[in-house]
Amino acid sequence: MTAPVGYTLVQLRYFLVAAERGSMTEAAAELHIAQSAVSAAVYNLERDLRVQLFIRRRGRGLTLTPAGERLRQQARDLLARAREVEREARGEGETLSGPVAVGCFVTLAPLYLPSLFSECTRRHPGIQIEVLEDEADQLVHALTSGRIDFALTYGLGLAAEPEVRSETIALAP
Repeated sequence: MTAPVGYTLVQLRYFLVAAERGSMTEAAAELHIAQSAVSAAVYNLERDLRVQLFIRRRGRGLTLTPAGERLRQQARDLLARAREVEREARGEGETLSGPVAVGCFVTLAPLYLPSLFSECTRRHPGIQIEVLEDEADQLVHALTSGRIDFALTYGLGLAAEPEVRSETIALAP
């Protein structure tokens, strides 16, 4: 049996919305709950994890601490996985839907994106693909900041980014 964790998915969700909005009040408005509920959830999450996630500045909102920055992506990933578990349990896991942000190296885009998108939308008609064409270093930045979900690019410089997982799909001469 696995050991229980001291935090909840609800706490992570409230933390993420507060981080995105930069304000407990704005997070509460988006979540349609009381501001005190968001504040309490974030406070309890900080207590359970034993780290400070935000720097709170009256009148200037919230700023993520380094620990908060680290938790933000992990929380996004964990909540996405929790949604997958829920869909799988309902038997809905075979259908993909929603927005997908794709980055592509500028010279690769006209060669590969049309056929890739055609095949993806044929297989998964519920997805909406958004494209960012850019240089390799900008694509890596977009990946690490969460602006795009994945990128099609040359492998140059990817080894220096430990949080970026890469897969070789073809070799260029």
